[in-house]
Amino acid sequence: NQIVARNKTTIDSAYKALKSGTDFAEVCKQYSVEATRKDKGGSIGKVLAERYKEPFQKILLSAKIGKYSKAFEYGKQWYIIMVTEKEENKIQEFDKMKESIENKLLADKRYTKAREFIKKLEDKQNLVYNDSNIKHIAEIFGTAPGTVVDTEKLTNEDKELVIATSTLGEWKIKDILKLEEERGITIPINNPFSLKGILKRIMLSNQLNSEARRHGLDKKQVIKEEIAYMKYGQLAIKLKSSIEYEPDNKDILEYYTAHKSDYYEKAKADISIITVDSKKEAKDLMKKLTSKNFGSLAKKHSKDNTRYRNGELKNYMSNMRPDLNLNELPMKGKIGKISGPIEGKNKWTIYKINKQYPGRQKSFDDIKGTITYQVKNEKIREMIDEITKSMRSKCEVWQDDQFFSKSSDTTKIEK
Repeated sequence: NQIVARNKTTIDSAYKALKSGTDFAEVCKQYSVEATRKDKGGSIGKVLAERYKEPFQKILLSAKIGKYSKAFEYGKQWYIIMVTEKEENKIQEFDKMKESIENKLLADKRYTKAREFIKKLEDKQNLVYNDSNIKHIAEIFGTAPGTVVDTEKLTNEDKELVIATSTLGEWKIKDILKLEEERGITIPINNPFSLKGILKRIMLSNQLNSEARRHGLDKKQVIKEEIAYMKYGQLAIKLKSSIEYEPDNKDILEYYTAHKSDYYEKAKADISIITVDSKKEAKDLMKKLTSKNFGSLAKKHSKDNTRYRNGELKNYMSNMRPDLNLNELPMKGKIGKISGPIEGKNKWTIYKINKQYPGRQKSFDDIKGTITYQVKNEKIREMIDEITKSMRSKCEVWQDDQFFSKSSDTTKIEK
């Protein structure tokens, strides 16, 4: 949790308020500049200490759980932080990680080799932009976001303007317009930055195609295959919207029967919790607890983030919050009873059951609409897969063994 201020005066006022005994959440609400977090006690969830630079990282690692830090400057803002829970680094056994490490090293090596190869092609293409012509085209349409490019405004002279040259030839505006028509894509010729980026990719594609032919792959038109692959996602969307299929009651009922266990709503409970560091602290606190003061004492003593909601944890299920180790207890206990302490992960939990919701099997009528949607989408997905299977098989990749490492060229796993 954190309190963030733009200046030292404000953060010093926040620190004084904390020193006087004011609750961290209240101080955060009053002084923090983070609009989305100030009403949530400044909670930022779980973070990795290594992602922060000094002094934030050092303060984060040295902070005691439940204790706020002194004010410190980080970047251009001032902070007070409070760590509510810590987890130490866990290193898995090497044998369990060996395969994933090997794959990661090999992927990194392939990526490096691929980038080296691409860089050589980029250097070879000697791409030069004609900035004055690119600027002229942009001025015809304007560069404001959302501008509609009406190509009828272009004269024949405009279409003959050369906007880039490379070792493989030159590109004119008319070539870009032809490309749009052939590939069914929109190229923002009124945006110089985007246009240059696309031209660079086009030139590189041409270079790759040239390399493919050099390797005897004349029949494999790399550019067309690349565009076909790019269009695959768009095609899938179009297919999905064009295929008409409505499941009948028989299909829906069969699906419900086969997946009935998926539609069982597990038992739940609304509970209030207090977590503390030791069993002794929990037992001492239980002596003071009543149904009436549970919320206020949770707010004051609990280490859990639910303290900002007076300890309330709604719709608790057995697979939630494994750190508490409560399992099925809240669904089986007596409503209103204060129970515990239960030993969890680096904490002891006291809980009170406020309300219980028995488990139930959802009826067919309850979820008919949901099942209809699921059946329809699964069937359409099957249809799309059949239609696009042939397209996937065409999208092959060529490889130059001189540049790309293969699985036989392994990195030494021992290192």
